[in-house]
Amino acid sequence: MHVSFNAFKDPKVLIVQALLIGYGVLVTHMRVRRAIFCFGVA
Repeated sequence: MHVSFNAFKDPKVLIVQALLIGYGVLVTHMRVRRAIFCFGVA
């Protein structure tokens, strides 16, 4: 528990988590836009 808690408080870990979350949101957003664009054309 202490190891995970310290890792969670580590700024580097927070930055990596933020980048991963941002990348996931960006990919999901692009997929949604592509799906909406395809449905709009069809």
